Amino acid sequence: MKFLEIIIPQYKEDDALIDRLLSSINKQKNVDFNDIEITLINDASDVIISQELINKYNNLDIKYLKNEVNMGVGPTRQRAVDQTESKYITFIDADDELYDENSLALVISCLKDTNKDILFTNVMVEKNVNGKNVLINKFYGASSASLHGRFIKREFLKKNNIKFKEELRNNYEDSYYCMALIGADTLNTEIIHLNIASYVWHLNMNSITRNNETDYFDKTIDEFFKCTRYVADFLEERKSFLKDLYVIDSIMFLYHIIKSRIFMHDKDEYINKLHELYNSYRQSFDNVKEEDKRNKYNETYNRLVDYRSKDKIGTKTSYNMFLKEIMQ
Repeated sequence: MKFLEIIIPQYKEDDALIDRLLSSINKQKNVDFNDIEITLINDASDVIISQELINKYNNLDIKYLKNEVNMGVGPTRQRAVDQTESKYITFIDADDELYDENSLALVISCLKDTNKDILFTNVMVEKNVNGKNVLINKFYGASSASLHGRFIKREFLKKNNIKFKEELRNNYEDSYYCMALIGADTLNTEIIHLNIASYVWHLNMNSITRNNETDYFDKTIDEFFKCTRYVADFLEERKSFLKDLYVIDSIMFLYHIIKSRIFMHDKDEYINKLHELYNSYRQSFDNVKEEDKRNKYNETYNRLVDYRSKDKIGTKTSYNMFLKEIMQ
């Protein structure tokens, strides 16, 4: 059995992008490549990775699969998980790469020493600052909705029946999965943070989720609603204490999106949908102190500001207005 499976879903990404990623794996030092398998999986795309490129890295164990029908990135990752065997799994997007030549050696050494269920590292995030692309070291905690730089024990996934949600094809599939990871058995899951950067997240102007567009949440808001329900129900089933704060956080964040100046849909329609969502999980709001809810309201607004400028969000709607529109 391999120690680490690297799963790479591929759709529009061509040889050039895949070459960059495979090169970043190939240059790793102080690792036994016999411990590693790479599963590159094409989601029914006409952009086929050439055998010539795969042969270029003949010291890497690369398996190339192709879906017969387009499944979306979440179910595609799940298919790769189901068709492979390894002690640990990690996911790398096809337009990203490993950070430096020591990334895997440090991760694998730590996992072999600790045998933790989940290991997560920092991520170097590419941002456009004043017209220039720069890398910023980001720490994404265990509750982050990002799979980047995470290494997960397969036995843990099987034991807790954690799978990507088929209904979340291309948006918020990682949000659901990450919350499932920490919510399945919160008190007993063994998690470690290795304080290094192992992953580079690149800007990609052909990707809706990573090209600096400010309307991503608006375009995908219906899937955001679905994800919130799926996660809340999963956490309820597992009796996780994370459920209440997750529900409050999601509903308040959605509220700020809907009330923002550039929201592209009918605001009244989505306020009504949000009120229905609140009614489904009203108990979560009853379980949390008023001061904590107010703090969470401000926190979610500030988080949206991180994605958009304040002028696009507009003046923050008061907490009392939120109570009136959603919670009453």
